Amino acid sequence: MLVRYRQLSAASDSDVVPVEDVEPPQRDIDIEPFKKHRLVPVLFGLQSQHGVVPPVEVVPNAGSHYKYKVRNGFRRFYGSVALGFPKLPVTTRFIVSAAKVDSQE
Repeated sequence: MLVRYRQLSAASDSDVVPVEDVEPPQRDIDIEPFKKHRLVPVLFGLQSQHGVVPPVEVVPNAGSHYKYKVRNGFRRFYGSVALGFPKLPVTTRFIVSAAKVDSQE
C-alpha cells in the first residue's frame, strides 16, 4: 500500500500530525460505533491515490498528554488507525468561550 503525506504550509489551517498526538474519540455507549455502509467508503477513500477524504477536525487538548482531541471525524480517525497510518491529516479549530466573546463587545 502506497501512503503519501504532504506537510501543508503554515498559512493553511490543515496539517499532518502523528496519530499518537490525537486522543482517540469516545462515543456514548448507546451510539453504535461503526456502520459498515458508512465506514467502507471512508476506508476506500483513505486507501485510494485519488480519493479525497477531508482532514479530521481537532481542537487543542490542554491538560492531557494528547495534543489534540477529535471534534469531527470519528470514522476517519479510526479508519486511519485500522489501516495502520502513522500520521493523520487534521484541521485545527480553536473554540472561543461565550464569556470571552461577551467581554469583547
